[in-house]
Amino acid sequence: FPQRTCIIPKMMVSAARRSARHPSIVQVSSIASRHFSTTTGISGSNGSFKDHKLNCSKALKKADEGRLFGDLAGDQVSTLEGIGPDRAEALSSIGIHTIKDLATNKYFHIARAIETMSKTEVAGDRPAESIMNIDDGVDKEYHSKSLQEIVEAPVSALLGIGDKKTEAWKHMSVITVGDLANLKYCHWAESLVVLGGFEGKVDQTVDEAATVNSDSDSAAGKDSK
Repeated sequence: FPQRTCIIPKMMVSAARRSARHPSIVQVSSIASRHFSTTTGISGSNGSFKDHKLNCSKALKKADEGRLFGDLAGDQVSTLEGIGPDRAEALSSIGIHTIKDLATNKYFHIARAIETMSKTEVAGDRPAESIMNIDDGVDKEYHSKSLQEIVEAPVSALLGIGDKKTEAWKHMSVITVGDLANLKYCHWAESLVVLGGFEGKVDQTVDEAATVNSDSDSAAGKDSK
């Protein structure tokens, strides 16, 4: 059989080399963030991002304000403004480590759903033949309660929230189901994750010459001190 030669495009070789140097998405994002103030290697569907005004300054720590929404999902919850070590530890104790964990937490989602639909509830207006229920979402003693009553109930009314989780949520100033439904950190986390799916194409290829120069300048600055 004739010998076949495998030709690898230069683009793929370059990508592989970049991958070897920067094996993780987090590392690539970190490098991109260092050069966010320039347009070198970073452009959107309309070119540069210099004309954009959107920001989430009140929701994120200062160092993370210029990053991509999509990259924030895997960050620790402490990336959110207002969540310090104590709150982060409390959330971690119940399995909530990242922004995405907080955004997708089932207790937040059921609490918000209950609170949302409670606003449509009319006292005493349930049809006699109705089979509507949320028995798999709340403790047995709340099966017959109205949505409005559940909103005002302790967060432990949600099925699966025992003493440990109650205490953890208390660190987040969550006492009732309604408190959890309206917890701003959960809303921020969910919004960051959702918005990450609507970001324009971003070229994260960093100009290596600029990187070298930047590093050289930093080194020179240190030597001069």
